[in-house]
Amino acid sequence: MSVQASAAAALERLRSELRAVAPGGPSVVTVGKFDGVHIAHANVVRTVIERARVRGATPGVLTFDPLPYVVFNPGKPYHYLCSVEERVARLKALGAGFVTPITFSLELSRVSAREFLEVLVETLGMVEFVGGPDAAIGHGREGAGERLRTLGRELGFTVVEVPPFLLDGVIVNSSLVRHCLWDGDVERAARALGRPYQLSGTVVPGDRRGRELGFPTANLLPPDHLILPGDGIYGCRAIVDGVVYRAAVNIGVRPTFGDGLQRLIEAFLLDFGGDLYGRTLTLEFIHRVRGELRFPSVDALIAQMHDDVRQVRERVELGS
Repeated sequence: MSVQASAAAALERLRSELRAVAPGGPSVVTVGKFDGVHIAHANVVRTVIERARVRGATPGVLTFDPLPYVVFNPGKPYHYLCSVEERVARLKALGAGFVTPITFSLELSRVSAREFLEVLVETLGMVEFVGGPDAAIGHGREGAGERLRTLGRELGFTVVEVPPFLLDGVIVNSSLVRHCLWDGDVERAARALGRPYQLSGTVVPGDRRGRELGFPTANLLPPDHLILPGDGIYGCRAIVDGVVYRAAVNIGVRPTFGDGLQRLIEAFLLDFGGDLYGRTLTLEFIHRVRGELRFPSVDALIAQMHDDVRQVRERVELGS
């Protein structure tokens, strides 16, 4: 298939995806990755909703799935801040009238800004485009700044640019959240996200070493496409079947026992006595207790674990 034919096919797929959510009237639209749906994303969506109210239109959000990085770097690992399902749910919860993932592909990346925007006008009745600080549409990111405004004038929509959103003087974006998590700074990550970072997964059998130490842990198997906070001990809220518990959570390779390379997530739920195997466990990371350490003896490790649990009990509140 020629480059032109493949781009045309990608445009037709885009039309089909957008027709499925078309509001049947005018819309105000934003387009972006929205990985994590952090506070800067929320600010863009609020602007979309405000502008839609002014224009008597429906506010809409289009997000890419998969993200462009994944498409442009096949085979390279990439860890999302949340699943696409969570991304869509959080964007809807902010109040968007419609939210839909659009399929990003190499073929779609070759479409010009004009062609892409023409489809938005045609299918969604877009009368206003709201862009974040780094908004760029079309092949080679050509549809940005004055070029985007020119296309708006030609195609019949206006462009609203949302300035960067700052936290402690630093621009909030998904990269900031990622670096906070890699550094174990889950408290700052939570401020940037507007909520604690969250992981959900199925509880699987482990080697029962925690039980032998007096701290039976649930071994979590999270989706392998989500980012994990840096190695260490964390105070978390653990949610099982809608019930919230405090939890001391270890992420790492357990250096005291020389287990080596495999990173594990082990959660000790305070005041819980049931069986978790096969059940879904959600962890909300509230604060980092300490880094992962190698202890000279099992007794020293147990003493530290008692202190870890004490800190978790003192610092993790069960309410939101």
